[in-house]
Amino acid sequence: MRQSMHINLLEFISCTIGIWLELILQGKSEFVKIKALTDNSLAVGWLYKANFNPHSHTQHDIVARKLAKTLLVHARQTQHHS
Repeated sequence: MRQSMHINLLEFISCTIGIWLELILQGKSEFVKIKALTDNSLAVGWLYKANFNPHSHTQHDIVARKLAKTLLVHARQTQHHS
């Protein structure tokens, strides 16, 4: 049977996409303010600290790593253009 995604994971993905879009819209500004709104406290907590077991929470781990990579790439780009 195909496993469905839990609402908490979907909210986390939504926040991650929102952050990614905000970085694109704000460009290479050194000081970016991001507002990621959600009513899901787990998703908000995961934005601050996400350490998922890649074997038991594969989808969560993929999203967390994508978010981290996106933020690191943006930080690196702003350092080189400031």
